[in-house]
Amino acid sequence: MTPDRADQSRDTRATIESMHAAIAAGGLTAQLPFFADPSRNHGFEVSREQLGAVLEDIERTFPDVALELLDLAIDGEVAIGRYAMTGTHLGTQQLPFVHGGVLHRRPPTNRRFRTEHAHVFRVQGGHIVTHDAVQDNLELARQLGVLPAPGRSSTPDPDLAGRA
Repeated sequence: MTPDRADQSRDTRATIESMHAAIAAGGLTAQLPFFADPSRNHGFEVSREQLGAVLEDIERTFPDVALELLDLAIDGEVAIGRYAMTGTHLGTQQLPFVHGGVLHRRPPTNRRFRTEHAHVFRVQGGHIVTHDAVQDNLELARQLGVLPAPGRSSTPDPDLAGRA
């Protein structure tokens, strides 16, 4: 690894680890200052305010949401993390694009869940400039009782029929 790349990796690690500490202390919205304004989120340019609206919707839907870091790999300005997300479905998701829309406007189920996510961050100048993630929203919906478990036959939920 070249000295410049090693310096980039150290800077990226410091930013991501500081973001993790902020989330642990203050919830998902505490990560907002670590994002550039604007940044790219899942391929879309977003303001910090728009990103905050998504994180606030997640926190309203799951007031006890927590993220546990399982693995972290860093190379230069790129960080890839694998996380376990847990929480209890106690609120109604308002934004139609969060979690693939599987919980949009659904009443709380009061059920707990645990799903794993992979997040890819690009850090420049101490700020996250791009973020992408892969999460199993179908498993989230299954654990919350919105969709049947795999292998179980059931009548499809009419509220989800037009969303495929």
